[in-house]
Amino acid sequence: MAYKITSGPTTEPVTLTEAKLWLKIHEDVSDDDELIRGLIATSRTWAERGTGQALLTQTVQEVWDNLHTRCFEFSLGPLVSVTSFEYRNSLGVYTTWASTNYTIDDISNPGRLVVNNTSTLPYSGSTIYPNMIRITYVAGKSTPAEVDANIKTAMLLQIRLMYDNREDMPLGKETSVFARSAWNLLSISRTNLL
Repeated sequence: MAYKITSGPTTEPVTLTEAKLWLKIHEDVSDDDELIRGLIATSRTWAERGTGQALLTQTVQEVWDNLHTRCFEFSLGPLVSVTSFEYRNSLGVYTTWASTNYTIDDISNPGRLVVNNTSTLPYSGSTIYPNMIRITYVAGKSTPAEVDANIKTAMLLQIRLMYDNREDMPLGKETSVFARSAWNLLSISRTNLL
């Protein structure tokens, strides 16, 4: 399985004001605002990969090649909704399958889609195409206030590290302590531990 974000979040979990406060940059100083905004977005992506979570609402398109499963576990949580379940027909064209054929589990994290026992899978085991199944779903928290404080703090630590060290750092430097403590904070919120 693989996924891509087709519509990213419209806000960030950490605001420019919060990042500047953490960096001890006066709010009236705007020289590095664009750089800091970029670091915020980068640290969000890093935190999402490190936790298996979409921190704020975004649309995800995920694909599977496995034709022998009736349960599709999503890569990102928390699950908000499933937009569509599509499969490649005998011509290799994506076709939408009715939502009455499956049940959504939005309690588990990450969420999953389970094909109902009474439903017959819409594809033949002998027909194989790459990315045979394509499911589009929405995942993430609605507002920055709902994002776990551990994740936000880890993001701020990572922003500080990247802001202070704008070049590549060799492994083993003392400054990597910040990255380790940020990573440890993320571990508290990793999806597979919830």
